[in-house]
Amino acid sequence: LFSLTPTSKMYQLVPAMREVLRHYSKAEYGQCLALLQSTVQRDLLLDIHLHAHVPILFDMIRDRCIIQYFKPYSSVSLEKMGTVFGCTTTEMEDIVANLISNGGVEALP
Repeated sequence: LFSLTPTSKMYQLVPAMREVLRHYSKAEYGQCLALLQSTVQRDLLLDIHLHAHVPILFDMIRDRCIIQYFKPYSSVSLEKMGTVFGCTTTEMEDIVANLISNGGVEALP
């Protein structure tokens, strides 16, 4: 996967990001987000230009992961999603409700 892209040399410089992308491409969203928060976030918070935007960027990445998680299903268990994404059912309800209200995820009538 990474050897075919023109940016493959950059992934070799940031092994943690390579692992994050590997987990994302395998739909292992919980591991992807956990790795982002435990390693990549620390580095991004040190960047003078990005540090103020890191929470927003991570929320956007989390939302994208949740949207991708929804794609193959017509219905999902919020409890199971909470387990996958490392949050409580109530937190997952709030996140999904926000995605539905913003049009990121379609709600069934």
